[in-house]
Amino acid sequence: MCKGQMLHEVVERLEKKAGMVLFTVLIVFLLLALFPMNVSGGNAGMTAEESYHDLELCFLEVLDMRLREYGYSDSGLTLNSIIYADGSRCYYVGIHHVRITAVGAEAWEDLKLQLSDISFPVDNCTLIYEIVP
Repeated sequence: MCKGQMLHEVVERLEKKAGMVLFTVLIVFLLLALFPMNVSGGNAGMTAEESYHDLELCFLEVLDMRLREYGYSDSGLTLNSIIYADGSRCYYVGIHHVRITAVGAEAWEDLKLQLSDISFPVDNCTLIYEIVP
């Protein structure tokens, strides 16, 4: 074999190896782009907020079931929260139903007492019920 042919074969092998390396690097970049990695602590706040959101939905479902038990089916419910710097929360629960509005203040106070045992399952959390006319 002459030096020219040997050199040609060596160059071909190097080109194949370089092509495979380039192909592998491109596949790795493509996979990283398609499947982003979670960095530790990067989404911790989002996960906590999702957790609170799930608890809020569950709380509203329980409240709605209790209102149905007392004859106030299809009540309108709103839940607003204030998150304080120390992490504590205050939830304002607005309840709208024509019959609740019509029964008067004394009946509304009785209903609030009946709902007071439904708590939000997190420490440092207060609930304030409001009637929405």
